[in-house]
Amino acid sequence: MDYSPLSEADIQKMLKTIGIQDIDELFKDIPENIRNPILNIGEGLSELETMQFLQHLARKNHVFNAFFSGGGCYHHFIPPVVNEITRRNEFYTSYTPYQAEISQGFLQAIYEYQTSICNLTAMDASNASVYDGATAVAESLIMAKNRTRKSDFIVLQPINPYYREVLDTYGYANEFNLIYSDLTTLSEKLYSDTIAGVVIQNPNFFGELLDIESIIETIRNISKKVLVIYLSIEASSLGILRRPGTLGVDIVCGDVQSLGLPINFGGPSTGYIATTKKLMRKLPGRIVGKTKEIHGDKEGYVLTLQAREQHIKREKALSNICSNEALCMLAVQVFLSALGYSGLRQMAELNIKNLHYLMKKIENLSNLSILSRTPVYNEFLVECEKGKFSKLKEKCISNHICPPLLLTERIIGLIKEGTTLEIDDNKEYILICNTETNEIGYIDDFLQILKEVMG
Repeated sequence: MDYSPLSEADIQKMLKTIGIQDIDELFKDIPENIRNPILNIGEGLSELETMQFLQHLARKNHVFNAFFSGGGCYHHFIPPVVNEITRRNEFYTSYTPYQAEISQGFLQAIYEYQTSICNLTAMDASNASVYDGATAVAESLIMAKNRTRKSDFIVLQPINPYYREVLDTYGYANEFNLIYSDLTTLSEKLYSDTIAGVVIQNPNFFGELLDIESIIETIRNISKKVLVIYLSIEASSLGILRRPGTLGVDIVCGDVQSLGLPINFGGPSTGYIATTKKLMRKLPGRIVGKTKEIHGDKEGYVLTLQAREQHIKREKALSNICSNEALCMLAVQVFLSALGYSGLRQMAELNIKNLHYLMKKIENLSNLSILSRTPVYNEFLVECEKGKFSKLKEKCISNHICPPLLLTERIIGLIKEGTTLEIDDNKEYILICNTETNEIGYIDDFLQILKEVMG
């Protein structure tokens, strides 16, 4: 839109209308000593000086040749076509178009993304994405609460602890209760009339693949009204596992960072929610639909089922999420279009091949025990003597290798609640990830570092 600056006459007319003499009076409630603080940001720089300054900062970054960190953010191959398309001017925005009638191209991209998510999960409907995987599962619980009119949820451990913290925050604000459990106590906790749903992360935080069909059978044998919420944080696993919709789940949610989005120091990412026709009207955020002209047969795209607080009365809104990660969503759609189902499956198979190569080598190392139960995908938990991780981290970084994730006391506390998990205070617990991007040579370098550190 055009920007038209105000003239002095315009300013004086507005000041007179609101009954003040000058613009400074608008800020009279702010103490004078903090109205115009002196910012210690130095003198202005020329373009050349700015580029040199930024290059100096960039040289401080560690450039890693291999990545063994995971825990919810994963380093995967991204085809060059993803950046080629997402950096085009007509797409280079993070917002969903507000004027649908003049934004048909972007709306079509969103519609195709929704279709891809439905195909990937075998569900009936998907939204235009939400902020990230943590908000996706939290919003899914609100969906289930609105549908069942019940407020208790069983969350199978170990769930990603960072997601758990978001769930705790949402639960407090939206008045739903979280009951943490493992498989050994799931059945007894289902015998309650207040249970709205069960959250199952697969693969779980330890990289373990669960027998989802058996878990759902246990749930359905006790209650057919409890909703099953399938959480997939490592979306590349959907390329090789049975699609959740074929197992009878009610909501599939999670993060699609693995599908075309770089690590970027932890973000941005984008979350997805897919569901059945019965729950479609409970989906939060934006949904794009395809229609035809009133007078004619041309196809067009519109925003539909808009139960967002931005469009209706706040008290009737399903969610306060009023946007979506459109640019990240577009990257995911380009990635899925480029690889296709067979390419995604091949990527998942390479993940498994690399991971099992690393696990078999680690099994032969002394003073290091694998705790994750097989089968696993992408990552696994190991146990070692206390104090070893700091040395491991130091040697990894000095060899341009991104180290694995140490489970701190806080993280262990979050994933231990409601379980029979036994923790030895004299041990350290490390989550090791290995994707298709790590070459065998770098995996062997990491193994050599483990040998030297663990003894």
